[in-house]
Amino acid sequence: MDIAATRWHSRRWWIGGFLVTFGLLLLLMNIGIIERFPVWRFWPLVLIAAGVVRLFTPHQRATGFWLVVLGLWLQVSFLRLWGLHFGDTWPLMLIGFGLYLIWQSAERPGEPSSPSINTTTR
Repeated sequence: MDIAATRWHSRRWWIGGFLVTFGLLLLLMNIGIIERFPVWRFWPLVLIAAGVVRLFTPHQRATGFWLVVLGLWLQVSFLRLWGLHFGDTWPLMLIGFGLYLIWQSAERPGEPSSPSINTTTR
């Protein structure tokens, strides 16, 4: 099986697993087995989970990093953890972007910043 087909099957597995889990949760709430709670307040956990999966996938680590940062920021803001909300926490996105730039520069030392520019001399 080639890499593209394996990757597609892996995505299907994660999407299918999420749908089954989410559907089961909704079913259990509808029939009264578990108490209803505001599920929408926890949707950023989906971004965090997707980000963690991508952190361990080659060539998708930057995307995974941003999904985790965005998910954490949204979750803290929605739940007002530690008394924080969007107005207080937006600088976290600046910090996250700064960490991302540092990470990118440390991950690829020696590579030119722009691949379209030929730096060799003749």
